[in-house]
Amino acid sequence: MSLEKERLAVTSIQRWIPQLYLADLRRPACPSSEPVAKLEPDLLWLTVHFLQSMGADVRAAVTTTKSPLLEQLPVETVTIGDLEDFEQLAVGSDLLIGNSHLAAVSQRLQVPLYRLGFPIFDRLGNGQRCTVGYRGVMQMLFDLGNLFLEQEEAQTKH
Repeated sequence: MSLEKERLAVTSIQRWIPQLYLADLRRPACPSSEPVAKLEPDLLWLTVHFLQSMGADVRAAVTTTKSPLLEQLPVETVTIGDLEDFEQLAVGSDLLIGNSHLAAVSQRLQVPLYRLGFPIFDRLGNGQRCTVGYRGVMQMLFDLGNLFLEQEEAQTKH
């Protein structure tokens, strides 16, 4: 990498770090203490560690296949299963994380769904959504906070 490209990369990172700190410090208090996730093993591993770094206690996870990463997951219950397994584990949770196939589970349990993974076919622009780096983490914080705000607004009687 040329010296000029290195300077540009460092400048880009330096620009996002303060914004990420502000996103974290000013985010709404995240009431989720027990989210449940259904994702592919690699994305599940990353998501669980991210949520735990934000103070959540992921109590259960469902994935599609065996992986060495699953042994390292700090989660009480890791199940290789399907939507039915997920729905049984999700009872009592305050946040669901997974793809669009979980929308029906979310409605039945009346628990918000943060769409992550593949496929996401019931939202526009998902292919353009940034989910990596400082920008992606900041957007995920905002999206999760907005999910909880929407749920709170829906429960408030006007």
